[in-house]
Amino acid sequence: MKIGFDASAMLLPITGIGRYTQQVIKYLEKIKKPKDEIIYFWGPKYSETDFIRDDIVKSKHTHRSSVRGLQSLWEQLVLPKKIKKYDFDIFYSPRNKNIPYGNIKSTAILITVHDIIPFLYSSESFYSKIVKWRWKRAVNLADKIITISKNSKKDILEQFSFLDEEDVIINYCGVDNKFLIKNIEMKRLNDVKRKYGINKNYLLASGSTEPVKNNKMLIKVMQMGKKIYPEIFKNIELVVAGPIWPKVKIENNLPKNIKFTGYIEDRDFPVIMAGAEIFLFPSLYEGFGLPPLEAMAAGTVVLSSNTSSLPEISKDASILIDPQKPELWVENIYSIFKNKKKEEFIKKGFKRIENFSWLKTAEKLYTIYENVYQENKKR
Repeated sequence: MKIGFDASAMLLPITGIGRYTQQVIKYLEKIKKPKDEIIYFWGPKYSETDFIRDDIVKSKHTHRSSVRGLQSLWEQLVLPKKIKKYDFDIFYSPRNKNIPYGNIKSTAILITVHDIIPFLYSSESFYSKIVKWRWKRAVNLADKIITISKNSKKDILEQFSFLDEEDVIINYCGVDNKFLIKNIEMKRLNDVKRKYGINKNYLLASGSTEPVKNNKMLIKVMQMGKKIYPEIFKNIELVVAGPIWPKVKIENNLPKNIKFTGYIEDRDFPVIMAGAEIFLFPSLYEGFGLPPLEAMAAGTVVLSSNTSSLPEISKDASILIDPQKPELWVENIYSIFKNKKKEEFIKKGFKRIENFSWLKTAEKLYTIYENVYQENKKR
């Protein structure tokens, strides 16, 4: 097979879709057949390659608004010519919508739609309308849509009523081995804490100020907790990791025991995860919910929302809570510290992550490629 692969997510700081792209590429390279050819496309200013460009991936490139604009133009004006030039059997994008909208004839288009957040949590601004139009257009053009949970499949089919059940294929994410506690350099914990200004034992959250991650609610949790259970909450910090979301400001005069760290380097994040007392994930909506599984792998107990895909993915290995009720989060944090149930949930977490492997994800993705390829040959 000749496969074109949109690797542009690797230019972003490695979070959600970037990590998904990174891991899928890593394992596809291991399982592809000798006759297969995979060409990676990085976007404007970069030439396509048949290898992973470490000079890109290891650098700290980010898409600024001007680059994002160029990316969209490049996808519609340059990418179609490149797809025709290589005569791909498959062109795959793991980023929901990064495909050309013109007719590519003999090349099958596959995309992964991780969630439908723009249709659930966005404004009615012109930009939001454009984003929704692009998603709908991509979904309409794709030969197959891959998604990452049963809940996301249900939401996609409800949102895009023109799709049939067989158009959407579920392929779960995996957990990177670097998050396994046996692989984490815990001797670095104190150095990493100093690097990010963490002074005490801490609760960890990820997703920074992205509105759907709902981390503002945790500020209320810390404030309430300090009043109700000062013996616990006066001795811990809340650390919120991740790049600051565009056009979302951090509140002024935050309490000293709440820290927004910004982007945490890839090497440091497993250490930060494993060092936390509790991992908090109050997200309003998730297509999959990878961070709770990463926390489980790192031996950290998880408090998670009971919304969207999170019960499906976590099952009984995390404590599931209504994300709109900070008082319940306070009580459960207190309960973990006082009732000493940490070990029980850590064991459940280790057991749960056995169900998720990036190798399995890549193997199923490759099978989807093969099935689509065979279907196209019969036409």
